[in-house]
Amino acid sequence: MSLDYEETLRPVIEAETATTPTGWSRGRWRRAGEASLWIERAEEEEFAPLVRRTVHQAFRNGAVRVILEDAGGRLREGQQYGFYRIEAREENGIRQMVAVYDPAEGCDE
Repeated sequence: MSLDYEETLRPVIEAETATTPTGWSRGRWRRAGEASLWIERAEEEEFAPLVRRTVHQAFRNGAVRVILEDAGGRLREGQQYGFYRIEAREENGIRQMVAVYDPAEGCDE
């Protein structure tokens, strides 16, 4: 798996590491500039780096909005992952967790 800049975006990216049972997919571009990241499972110590890396990659590849879903329910409004803050938004009656670029915050490492 590579997190390099993608000239042609694949509709879905799925990966699992050999060392930890981490499953995730990034893609499902709904509207221009919108991406979704859903995490099926991730070890606790891998969760924050996984969110930070994949959200950053989505923005790097042109996303202006990244919608997040975590089967483990660990995403909370106000959390910071690097330059990205989690906000809860409601659209069409559905509450979504959204990563927002926040350059003032910097990195949380």
